[in-house]
Amino acid sequence: MRIELIHKVSMYERFLSSDDEGQRALMLRVSNFSKRKRKEHETQQRSLDRITEEILRQGHDLQVTSRGNAFSFDNKDLVIAGGGDGTILAAAHYVQSIPILAVNFDPDTSVGFFCAADINNFADALKNYESLPRTELQRILLTLNGERLPEMVLNDVWFASKSQHAKCFYELNVDGERSREGGNGLLVASPAGATGRMYHEGGEVVPLDFGRLQYLIDGKRGEEPKFADEIELISQTYGARLVLDTSYLSYPCSVEDRVIMQLGDPVTILGDLASKREVYR
Repeated sequence: MRIELIHKVSMYERFLSSDDEGQRALMLRVSNFSKRKRKEHETQQRSLDRITEEILRQGHDLQVTSRGNAFSFDNKDLVIAGGGDGTILAAAHYVQSIPILAVNFDPDTSVGFFCAADINNFADALKNYESLPRTELQRILLTLNGERLPEMVLNDVWFASKSQHAKCFYELNVDGERSREGGNGLLVASPAGATGRMYHEGGEVVPLDFGRLQYLIDGKRGEEPKFADEIELISQTYGARLVLDTSYLSYPCSVEDRVIMQLGDPVTILGDLASKREVYR
């Protein structure tokens, strides 16, 4: 079997190799913070080594890629996302019809909601992966000024000003209803994303196959999350951005830029996520 293993790069490793002198100094300094980050890095590295060894021991072809550098999986049979939920969010941006097996590298520090395995049961999960439950998760398809973005969004999209405390303004067309809005920003979540940031904003925990977007006009007094099939946003803010899955990945938006959001192709995640989700109800 042809496998691509996508793994998390720890903050400790990223900061040590950074061009930013302050980031390097932060990890070289003896402090509780640097000790904790180094411990997390060592745990993740041990997990990566053990999982790599196990994949090869079971006789599979393996390609190892760090998170943020994996964009095409056309010739693979299985994608393994090693780390935590952030790693599977990154992998799900580009995976099409290939299933993803998510592995929690450090259960003590990572929630791992999307993870069907951890370092302790990974060998059995890989050996029996074809018999694991499969969950189809709907993703958000985005177009920006008529061009489809290459990433499919598993959790949520956040539109806001680049300046942290600045208000942003935009026009909305939600299933044919138009309005002019202003505030902190617009949060749009897939059904899977209902237990992400939207959950902490008071959103409704909907079934994973709900089939509609959930959105919140953030910073508008008395506003509650609502639902939509399609959302069109026209920016009225110079220096705004679209942030995908609350991650490092974003697209700049300026005045009159037009964004359309709707549910697109699903991604297959190994594991019974519907049962895990009951803790949020």
